[in-house]
Amino acid sequence: MTHGTDTSDRDIDRGRKLAARVEAFVREVIIPHERDPRCGPHGPSEEFVVEMRSWARDSGLLTPHILPDGSHLTHRETALVLRAAGLSPLGPVALNVAAPDEGNMFLLGRVATQEQKARFLQPLINGSRRSAFFMTEPAAEGGAGSDPSMLKTTARRDGDYWIVNGRKAFITGALGAGVGIVMAKSEEGATLFLVDLPDPAIHIERVLDTIDSSMPGGHAVVRIENLRVPASQIKLLDLVEALDGRALAESLNQGPWILDSWKDLHSRIMDYLECNTIADVAKAVEQKKSAAEKSKRGRRASNKKS
Repeated sequence: MTHGTDTSDRDIDRGRKLAARVEAFVREVIIPHERDPRCGPHGPSEEFVVEMRSWARDSGLLTPHILPDGSHLTHRETALVLRAAGLSPLGPVALNVAAPDEGNMFLLGRVATQEQKARFLQPLINGSRRSAFFMTEPAAEGGAGSDPSMLKTTARRDGDYWIVNGRKAFITGALGAGVGIVMAKSEEGATLFLVDLPDPAIHIERVLDTIDSSMPGGHAVVRIENLRVPASQIKLLDLVEALDGRALAESLNQGPWILDSWKDLHSRIMDYLECNTIADVAKAVEQKKSAAEKSKRGRRASNKKS
């Protein structure tokens, strides 16, 4: 699987047409279900995710950034699609373009062997499994954030296996994931381990309460105790090899387009509240809370009379 770098007008036109279909799907199918009771504080339930992805599949829009031959849209095309998907917090999950899956699909497509792709990548592409990327570690323990050199999680060779131990924090989607990419520090350096989930050696200590409620499985603190991984499921992390300079530079162009998806979502909120400025938002929220409380008191009074 390769990420395209051709940014011709023809390809951008293809991306815009696909993004228009994605936007229509999100507006007409997904947004009406944003208040589905199966959406909880730690994201939509697995049942709801499966149902939403079936709608996307029926519309021919599941995993739209990966083409039938396994290649990717260009970065600019992908950004257009992700922007349209982000019109609803549930859009990326429904379309199978949400983090961490979108990034993990890209990573596996670039560095995994054919055997690893068949076992770990293909289920992600068809939306039958979710993934989790186990990198960040508890700050109180001096663990890594985005800097692999700070990794506290260790990996040591044991014959044809590797033994991994450590703690991870803010691992998105770990609860309910079927594919795990665990980053640990070995003698060779930062190393990626592909694992099937759940695994008895990976313990979810707790799912954190955060302001996010759109990611299935939430964000967890995880303890890894003597995880045994076959040597065939290891990939040394070589960012120079995995992301060459041109592809990395191209990926930076995606940022403004992703930012636009947040602007679009912000516009939806402002329109809903009939606001023009952030200052108006607080006032509108208080008015809606007051109206809801007034309506509740009215119902109580009506019930007493009856």
